[in-house]
Amino acid sequence: MSDSISQFIGPLAQVLGLIEGIGGGVFPGILAQLENAGLKETVRSWVGHGENVPVTPVELARAFTPEQLSDWAAKTGTDPDALLEHLSRELPEAVHRATPDGVIPSSGT
Repeated sequence: MSDSISQFIGPLAQVLGLIEGIGGGVFPGILAQLENAGLKETVRSWVGHGENVPVTPVELARAFTPEQLSDWAAKTGTDPDALLEHLSRELPEAVHRATPDGVIPSSGT
């Protein structure tokens, strides 16, 4: 079991890195998708300095396109449902770490 978990962690970190904007400035767009899916207050809690409001896999599924989820799942070697489960646990903290000053970086950064 620990082998399968460690095989998943590396690719998941890559997806989280992509979401955080390391791979081309997509971070603001991803956050906009989440906000447009009705998660504005949730996202703001991750960006802010207070407690991170949790997000469910169902809420995330409404925010991302099937193509995004399929692409990210393929990169992690899993299926979209498992990816959403992991993202629901990891994304709030990933966003929080990517916004230490409480500010969403512009897409040009």
